[in-house]
Amino acid sequence: MPSRRNLRAQGLPIVVDTPQDRIPLPPPNAEVFTTACDYCAVGCGYKVYRWPLEEQGNPRATQNALGVDFPTTPLSGKWVSPNMHNIVRANGKLYHVVVIPDGDTQVVNKGGDHSIRGGTLAQKVYNPEKPTRDRLKTPLLRVRGKFEPINWERAIKIIAEVSKHVLSRHGELAWGMKTYSYEYYENTYAI
Repeated sequence: MPSRRNLRAQGLPIVVDTPQDRIPLPPPNAEVFTTACDYCAVGCGYKVYRWPLEEQGNPRATQNALGVDFPTTPLSGKWVSPNMHNIVRANGKLYHVVVIPDGDTQVVNKGGDHSIRGGTLAQKVYNPEKPTRDRLKTPLLRVRGKFEPINWERAIKIIAEVSKHVLSRHGELAWGMKTYSYEYYENTYAI
């Protein structure tokens, strides 16, 4: 992996690696998004907290977005492990991201329970300092045996035109697509 000095010399953005000895807590003003785990077909609920890198919440319930005093218990739905934290770049700025089970969920993972896989969702968020650095960032089109990057508009237009051709020439039973989401066989679907 290139050093930070080499990245800086090349004018490339540097992303701070996540701390291993502590877990930052989201401040009360952190943005909150809801999502679902995509590791299996169950779809357990999760909350995503995002806040600027220079800000930090505190262990007192009134001073963090989780509204709980720390330390707390692992199955409280408000506990944060190192695997639930990452650092990302959004809108040109660095942010902390914490993805925890949604303790307010009324179905599936009630009370914030989660699988081991689900407890690592934050590690899937792109961070060039982590294994996600090898992720594709743009669609690729094979041209003369080599992959060329193309924009999303062109990629969607190409798949739409190929689909129309197959449907008109061979019928709807000839068209199909396979999607795959990360790790496990149950996430491979025929569409």
